[in-house]
Amino acid sequence: RLAGLASALAASEGETAWSVEANNALAEADRLQQQKRWADAITYYKRVLAVSPNPPNFQKYIVLNNLGWSMYHTDRWAEAEHYYHLALAAVPNKPPTDHAHINLATLYTKTHRPAEAVASYRAALSMTASQRVQTQLGRVLIRNFQVGEAVETLKEALSAWGSDGPAAQEAHRELGTAYAARRNWGRASHHLIRAVDLGLPTNSTGCAAARWSVVEGWGGVHPFGNSPALSGNTAGGEPQVSALTITYAHARRALAALEGPPPSRGPAAEPLRGRFVDPLSGVAYDEAASEPFRLVMLREVALAGRRPTALYLRRPACLFFTGEHTASGFLPSSFGAKDADNALDSDSARGEKWLEGDTFAVMDVRSGGADGWQLRVELASKLLLLLLSLDTEPPEGSEQAEERRSGSERLSSALSSVDFSRARLLVPSQLLPTVEALRSSRLPRGYPRAARLLAEESLLVWNGSAPAPRHIFERLLLLDWRPPYAGAEKRGRALPLHRTRQRWRVFDSSLFALRFPHRTPLLLQRAVFHAAMPPLSRPAETRPRILSCSREGAALWMQLGGEQELQSLLASRFGVRRVAVYDAEQGETLQKTAQSFRAADVLIGSRASGLANMVFATQGSLVYLFPTVDAASPERQGRPSLADCDSLGECISAEEHGVSFTAAALGLSLRVLPQAAAHPWGNFSLSAAGAAAVVDRVDADLRERGLWPPAEDGMPDPKSYSAPPPMGRGSSAGGRASPPPPAPDPLAPQGEKLLPPLNPAWTPEMRPSPPPLPAAEMAGPSKRHADASSGGQSNSPPPTASSAAVAAIAADAAAKCREGSAYSLPPSPLAAQATMLPPSPPPSPPPPEAKAGLVEHQFGRGFRLAVDVVDSDSVPPPTDDPAGFWLGAVGIDSDSEELRHELAGTITSAGGAEGAAGDAADEADDASARKPTVQPPAPLPAKMRHVGNDPPPPPPPEDN
Repeated sequence: RLAGLASALAASEGETAWSVEANNALAEADRLQQQKRWADAITYYKRVLAVSPNPPNFQKYIVLNNLGWSMYHTDRWAEAEHYYHLALAAVPNKPPTDHAHINLATLYTKTHRPAEAVASYRAALSMTASQRVQTQLGRVLIRNFQVGEAVETLKEALSAWGSDGPAAQEAHRELGTAYAARRNWGRASHHLIRAVDLGLPTNSTGCAAARWSVVEGWGGVHPFGNSPALSGNTAGGEPQVSALTITYAHARRALAALEGPPPSRGPAAEPLRGRFVDPLSGVAYDEAASEPFRLVMLREVALAGRRPTALYLRRPACLFFTGEHTASGFLPSSFGAKDADNALDSDSARGEKWLEGDTFAVMDVRSGGADGWQLRVELASKLLLLLLSLDTEPPEGSEQAEERRSGSERLSSALSSVDFSRARLLVPSQLLPTVEALRSSRLPRGYPRAARLLAEESLLVWNGSAPAPRHIFERLLLLDWRPPYAGAEKRGRALPLHRTRQRWRVFDSSLFALRFPHRTPLLLQRAVFHAAMPPLSRPAETRPRILSCSREGAALWMQLGGEQELQSLLASRFGVRRVAVYDAEQGETLQKTAQSFRAADVLIGSRASGLANMVFATQGSLVYLFPTVDAASPERQGRPSLADCDSLGECISAEEHGVSFTAAALGLSLRVLPQAAAHPWGNFSLSAAGAAAVVDRVDADLRERGLWPPAEDGMPDPKSYSAPPPMGRGSSAGGRASPPPPAPDPLAPQGEKLLPPLNPAWTPEMRPSPPPLPAAEMAGPSKRHADASSGGQSNSPPPTASSAAVAAIAADAAAKCREGSAYSLPPSPLAAQATMLPPSPPPSPPPPEAKAGLVEHQFGRGFRLAVDVVDSDSVPPPTDDPAGFWLGAVGIDSDSEELRHELAGTITSAGGAEGAAGDAADEADDASARKPTVQPPAPLPAKMRHVGNDPPPPPPPEDN
């Protein structure tokens, strides 16, 4: 009777009675969600709402939140956001948990809306105190360029929970990032070291030194065949760690054999050797005076983690290796035992895989393959240098003494024990295009050992899939080098850390210099790729070649508002056949990308727009950089501008010095464009006047070099070209229509526009092009460009006008331009967000891989709530609890009417609690950080992508 009265009361208030059928459907939806079968879970969550359209508020909150969470993991972000808001609207007074707020913050972070993410994280913290959520709030504040406030937030998180907290490692890592953005290098180095310290296992049973330790670099390692550098470091009577130091003598010989005569582009026509100067920092580098590279041999070493981020010797050695990047080199916050797939101090590891024989690799535990710049500039150069070193033989004659000093004889002796018929090459999956390109180049012809390792059957590819066992290598041979660091370093400094009792390398100058490559490997990479191409021959009407590097199809940050206006002005000044657009998201092969950058006389873009491919540019080419601004002074926070800078080197982000260093090493001429600036996680905004100034500067530089105007008779004056409509794949910042396609370029292969030809030498080795995507999958995120002059924006999808319509618009635009009147189309409206969903497809098999950073909440009343605390490195994926419950890093139970949070699975420390107040030095260093900061403008709306069976919204008529 009481149940009937409750149902009648619910019906009188407009609620639907909660039935057994609805409860069973919810249980099945939760089960499917645990298995990552997102589409099937969506189907059953909708079935719950079909059986009970308006359930009680508590159940409604659960269903809508979990439905949005499943939508998020299928990249249906607009619908996920809609359901999160519905879940919060179901309980407007006080939500029962903080799940929906956290999930909204995660979605806002994913779609690059940091200001909204900050508000959602603060709403979650107002309900429940959590170090993990507070750390993510600090992380998002950094991305919103509120660096001072982020420092205070992260310090509060560490003060409240200490280093035993579940997110302490990530909090220290983000503090290091914040201090680096303010160029407080000492404090940044200190916190990055603390993060590495907290990544070590807590169980030191069986360790020779009674604790785990970290080895930074290879300075104390003895050469091959000598006694081990560290006591007890032996395996079968041989040292577990040994290294050979090798000069670049053989690499320079290979470079001289590959390089042709010096190019004639611009003044830099001499061979690139010896000393060079970084134009931004003013620091001089001399590779002859720098330390050479090392080949390190590790015996019975383990490699683990999804990234991977754990290279270590097991008990009794208990040693982790950071390589020459050191602990201050921005290692991931999942370094060591905290990796999502690494269980070093647990008996329930995913298993081990023993690899016999010899395996070659390049040293990197920073997940450098996930960073486009480090992948191309550093890791690819290391790989090439490793392959060239394998076939080195001491020469005869005068160079023999130098080669003996460089260790080539010892290297040849050490490699003589390697069975190359069974040897392997270990590479991250991101390096596979480089491996394929090297396989089809001239390199394997003179290097048989390198050719053997590049063969398909010799490759070991670390693809980051989960779950993955840890691999134990009988012998792992790594190539590593000490970066050409020109700053101050306090070597052997003891720090009062949580778990280790050792000395660390602490730096007082830019930590970004730890990522710098060496000059000779950079030149080798360019020479190898150039040697595989035919001589460059271009018609006069395509010179000079200008390549605009775009991020239009990439992530939602570091995009250039006004990019299409700039491209249009470049085409107007120099002609459409001289201007090309490079977009890494278009899926070009590496060979084709190398040809595009080799043919370019001018490169324009930001660091994240593919400028790392400048390693393929010809010596003397011009590079124009849209810079980022760091938070070196608190008054610049929230106001990324170069207007008040006395020196560009002082205002430009220290991370940009990697661009200037690489350009100088390659003999390229770097020009910084102050017309548009952004903070390192923001977007650029280029006004029409700024775009015109950029074109004028390019024109002046080309005239100074004699590359413009063309010297051929009969060529029209470039300023006589009439301005075409803006270039690009979508609508421009001003809302104007896309132009008709330009005349065919004789250099471009069929089907491509404004790109150099595909080299016939590459063709036999290339993979076939992927088949075209279905229409539903081709609809990517709508493009967004901010108009700095008007503050307007456009979120419309790419236009689909017919050729006749485009021709009519172009003719109308040209007529108005000749009349001197302005021509523009009304701005397109925003695409409507979907609120109702079509029926879901039948159940599908689970995907092979789970997302990192996924956190589950278990609800004690028989329901299950899902939450995702961003893609955080410190958050482990869900695991099956032996008790039969589905638990993650955070659990909820309800033994009483009040909900109670419990932290499960945290790693406790054997070294005691850290001081709650933190270092007194932090307070002195951060006095300026407490000043109020200027809030940045509201971020642009997120770009939404439609996938699966949900068709994209049709383009508005105004865009045709």
